[in-house]
Amino acid sequence: MGGFEEVILPRLWPDHLGVLMMVLAVWRFIIIGFALIVLFIQPEGSTLIVILLGVSGICMIMDSIWVFAPNQNGIGAVDWCLHNQNLGALLVRIISFALPLFVAGATKNRQARGWALLLAGLAMVYFFTTWFVFQRSDFCIVG
Repeated sequence: MGGFEEVILPRLWPDHLGVLMMVLAVWRFIIIGFALIVLFIQPEGSTLIVILLGVSGICMIMDSIWVFAPNQNGIGAVDWCLHNQNLGALLVRIISFALPLFVAGATKNRQARGWALLLAGLAMVYFFTTWFVFQRSDFCIVG
């Protein structure tokens, strides 16, 4: 069984998979950072908004550690192409940009509204980039 260093860390920082995966990893960290910014500037009493922003950040973390990748030869040997082409990964990415849009419309804090729209835009660019590269094309087909 692999530990944290063998399983989770290579998925969070996939430098062994090429430049595109590194750019997407940095993009995910930026999205998580913006989700935390929007989360922390919410006023007291907006519990639903805070929960929705937390779910949005957790969805990006789930996408970072390849939750939907099937194990192939024990823990750690996963196919990242199968994760990116999985319906669960697609839905997690949709949730990560749809919830900040809802937050931007539902929050009473005008300052948080702009940050939430920026967060939704960043997550939307990430979603459409991964959709175009991995789910639409033959990027992951070898041979």
